Amino acid sequence: MAGKIPLGKPEFASDITTSALIDQAGSRTQVALDGRLTTVAVDVIVNNPEVVDNAKAGAAAAAQDVEGLARVEQGKNLFDPSKRQIGYTLRNVDGSAVALAGYSVSDYIPVVAGQQVTVSSARNIAMYNASKGYRGIGEYIDNSSHGVVTVTPVVDGFLRASVSDSRLATFQVEKGAASTAYEPYARYLDPAITVQATAAGPLLASRTGDAVNVTTGTLSTSLNLTAADGKNQVLNFLSTTSGGTAFHTIPDSVAPIRTQQGTIGANHGFAFVGRWASHDKTTADLGSVWTDGTREYVILKVDGTGVWIGGSVSFAGDGSASSANVAPAAALTHVSGATNTSTIPSSGYSLQQLYPAIANRVVSGTLDAAPIANGRGREIVLRESYEILDYASLYALAKANIGVPYTALPVAAAVRVESEWRIRNGLKMIGYVALTEVSPTRLGQTGFFQAEAMSTPAQQTRWLPGVKAIGGRDYSAGVAHSALTVSDTVTAADLYNPNVPPTVLLDWRQDLGVGFAMAYDPWTGASANTARLANASSKLWDLRNTRKIYPNAIVDLAPGWGRVEARGYRAYLTATERDQILARPTDALAAVATLRTIVG
Repeated sequence: MAGKIPLGKPEFASDITTSALIDQAGSRTQVALDGRLTTVAVDVIVNNPEVVDNAKAGAAAAAQDVEGLARVEQGKNLFDPSKRQIGYTLRNVDGSAVALAGYSVSDYIPVVAGQQVTVSSARNIAMYNASKGYRGIGEYIDNSSHGVVTVTPVVDGFLRASVSDSRLATFQVEKGAASTAYEPYARYLDPAITVQATAAGPLLASRTGDAVNVTTGTLSTSLNLTAADGKNQVLNFLSTTSGGTAFHTIPDSVAPIRTQQGTIGANHGFAFVGRWASHDKTTADLGSVWTDGTREYVILKVDGTGVWIGGSVSFAGDGSASSANVAPAAALTHVSGATNTSTIPSSGYSLQQLYPAIANRVVSGTLDAAPIANGRGREIVLRESYEILDYASLYALAKANIGVPYTALPVAAAVRVESEWRIRNGLKMIGYVALTEVSPTRLGQTGFFQAEAMSTPAQQTRWLPGVKAIGGRDYSAGVAHSALTVSDTVTAADLYNPNVPPTVLLDWRQDLGVGFAMAYDPWTGASANTARLANASSKLWDLRNTRKIYPNAIVDLAPGWGRVEARGYRAYLTATERDQILARPTDALAAVATLRTIVG
């Protein structure tokens, strides 16, 4: 910014002693205070001139909030409109403010004896002493013309003026005997104080529509804010490369949940629905009821791939609703609602996942508090929320609204899902997931987080600090991926410390010199050690022979659980960071504490 730097108002500035960090317009500003302030260092995290200017203004504002350290220059116009008394004018009898619609009274403006002040567009002017006592009617000016008035204060004190609201845009109080061009009220950081911006952040983002790519150093990862997959179309991580070589394919890294409705949410739909590819049904038949003689069925969807049919709902004693897989015992005959009533054969169908299984989705992506755009920054934040549909509600509403797609109906929610990912330097991430029960729902095996393994298993080793050997595989010492040919379940009996479940899984790819770690934060919510031992001691980690990574926080919670939340980490690692995490391989808590420090 050329010339003077105006003092903006930072979003946060308090208890500033030796330094201050202030979030301001998508930037972080640092005010260095060494005795008498001489430098304001602005740590700019977006390579954007406007943001840089706003950051400087924020830094300047923080500086002037520190009494005695910053030097501030007043702008030409001494009238601060934010401090005016609205709906008042000044009385000539005692100088007090009296109610009058359409007028405002200024704050007390300091004046110096003998130093002239010029006021433009005021209705009346009153003078006060240093104690803000009224100087009397002899120093009161009734300015019915609203013209320019120059006053010479007799004593050090204050001036107040009233002004018509219609003249606020030209109302000015300035030093000197002449009226000059109008200038809005402003204060400026003393030009003698240096304001300097540092380099932009380490993350390089590029965006085309909802496709985002993030590069830091030699690592680059891609993601879609909204997956164009014809499914639930949720946030999806895609792939990570090192030096341009893809080594980690991650399209299923946003975790679903498991309920009495099956695996649902994220990339998963209702998996118990049957689809007949060959049929004569149309959208006019949506919601129509059919039977195989023993069970009721309803047409839920008709599209270019077939007719989709769901089975009736059953309710457990705990109030949770579920539906068994579609498996007609005989051909389906029409009961009600259909236009095309020909029988549907009991064969010729396949079980499919019905999408979408979610509604009311909201997603956002920011780079240092501004919407993600091409540029540099320090942190990308991805936020997503949606509601997993309640199948019982979907089924009932479909029946009651013949010919209407269920996506156009007010289907009730079963569970609300909220997630946040913070991506930092080195593609190190902090994740947060919260689940809120809306309809009675039984939570099954639930991990909040999951991840695919890196490619090329012959070049990899896996560690799970704090876990004893299972089936001859010593995860604390490291197991070659080539040996992960069977699935292992980590239980409380497999722990070196029975009070500390394993929180960090670390894979290392030797040929690329890149590691990947996933972990729970053992101090937060359902991911806390005590919570996991209480809710998932029978299956703390589900280690599949597919090498996919499934940490568990919950194995079974009956309806009424209300709300659960978890925090975790995903991080790509250097060799040094790997060694730091594995310095005490039998100590799970030490491993995650180190990872937490590395992620920041």
